[in-house]
Amino acid sequence: MIIKTSALAGGVFAIGLALSANAATLKMAYDADPVSLDPHEQLSGGTLQMSHMVFDPLIRWTQDLGFEGRLAQRWERVDGQTVRFYLRTDVKFHSGNSMTAADVLWTFNRLKSSPDFKGIFEQFETLNVLDDHTFELCKKIVQTEEFLNISKERIYEEYKKLFLKSKQPSLGLQLLNKLDIEQIDELVLSNIDEIIQNDLNNTDTLILTFSILDKLFLKISDDKKLLKKIQALQNFQVPRILEKNIMQNDSFITILIKKLNMLNNMPKPLYIGKDLIKMGYKPSEKFKSILDTLYKMQLNGEIC
Repeated sequence: MIIKTSALAGGVFAIGLALSANAATLKMAYDADPVSLDPHEQLSGGTLQMSHMVFDPLIRWTQDLGFEGRLAQRWERVDGQTVRFYLRTDVKFHSGNSMTAADVLWTFNRLKSSPDFKGIFEQFETLNVLDDHTFELCKKIVQTEEFLNISKERIYEEYKKLFLKSKQPSLGLQLLNKLDIEQIDELVLSNIDEIIQNDLNNTDTLILTFSILDKLFLKISDDKKLLKKIQALQNFQVPRILEKNIMQNDSFITILIKKLNMLNNMPKPLYIGKDLIKMGYKPSEKFKSILDTLYKMQLNGEIC
């Protein structure tokens, strides 16, 4: 499970630092009066609207649901629980004092003690000041075992994002090892990276990945349709007529991908129920057994 701390930080700090800019008189429509001009006084629509118009956050949402820096010029994920922010160096208060990471820490501590905002900030353990313009925001989700309350569906979606959008999922999975959430050995990690590098469609990527992480899949998903496909791949025996497609020097993942391609493109049966009827057989419970045997013989090249 990989935690998106940067998104959380962007949202909550949108009502953060109290920095304003000089402006001429401006008249505008406003649908609700703020309870207070102190943006930390109350978590209400009017106060939030006022704070967005008067103060600058660290980062803010863009119209395409991305992020852009405001007081922070850039930010980076240190690990699954920590985001490091780099502040602009040209920001000043009305007093003329430069804004520093110490001001961010003061705001952070004030929000954690605010009756309306402390619940939002409970999940953040510390804000560590590294220098005048650099600090790290750290979550405590692992220490407090908050992750135990996250739904299976949410966890599954995070794994899907990791496997379908990351070029090197092993980096995220290694973090789970370090945090003692899920233990995955190094060979499996390298195999997963190899799967991703083959540029398969989404469904095949998930089938292959979870075929080697089947115990994990059973814990985080109730998708019976995908489980059936995963199990089909795990139990698949290469037909004799297709064995020539498996090379002796093929890697484990190459063989797995070839097996999945075979499974997705299995030849149609030469014989179906109506063919047995034409041969004089009467429909019975034995039909399936007879047809399965004929199909197995077909795949072994014994009939054509």
